[in-house]
Amino acid sequence: MAVNEVVQSMTSWSIAKVFKDNTSRINGLDFDARGDFMVTSSDDETIHLYDVNSAKLRKTIHSKRYGVSLIQFTHHIPSVLCASRHPKDHAIRYLSLHDNHYLRFFEGHTQPVVSLHMAPSSDTFISGGMDFECRLWDLRNKACQAIMKTNGRPAVSYDADGLIFIIGCGNNQVKLFDSRNYSQGPFATFTFASNQPVEWTNLSISHDGKYLLLTTNRNNIVLMDAFQGNT
Repeated sequence: MAVNEVVQSMTSWSIAKVFKDNTSRINGLDFDARGDFMVTSSDDETIHLYDVNSAKLRKTIHSKRYGVSLIQFTHHIPSVLCASRHPKDHAIRYLSLHDNHYLRFFEGHTQPVVSLHMAPSSDTFISGGMDFECRLWDLRNKACQAIMKTNGRPAVSYDADGLIFIIGCGNNQVKLFDSRNYSQGPFATFTFASNQPVEWTNLSISHDGKYLLLTTNRNNIVLMDAFQGNT
């Protein structure tokens, strides 16, 4: 579906349900692969699990000790990944929502994690932190698999098949890596001249792999051609 067709279809959408379970900003939201459940994390240090089909809140979990952000479903429902909001603890946590039990801690970032994405077809995931590092991980091993330096705040994402991961750096560079051969470096790099004091805060790729969408810490978004790097 073309971008203009997507925009046109959105004009017919309407709100079906409003949830008011948080007392502070929602800092993470994700759906499981089948679309049956939605999970949110919030600055009020809570995790909410929702049943999408019934539009009901199923569970609330408190994370007072570490805080919680950037929550992501893994492929092992109902387990999630989440980043910490603790000022001195920047570990990523693998949490079972079934019994509120931490399955594993992933330590290595020395500054807050600001981007996190689970691979769509494997147990690997990628994180980006304000230490200007991106790290590759595997749920089955607490050791980091690889580290990539960036020239600014990173935003990370996988494509729909998990064959490519993308790193946005600061506000002027996007790098594309082959997930199976990332040690060889990026196979494509797009660099932009930017005089605006903005940072990219989130990155996603369209399901057909043709477009990249970047959000910023200002009131604008960037839509980019994934093959040519044109905006």
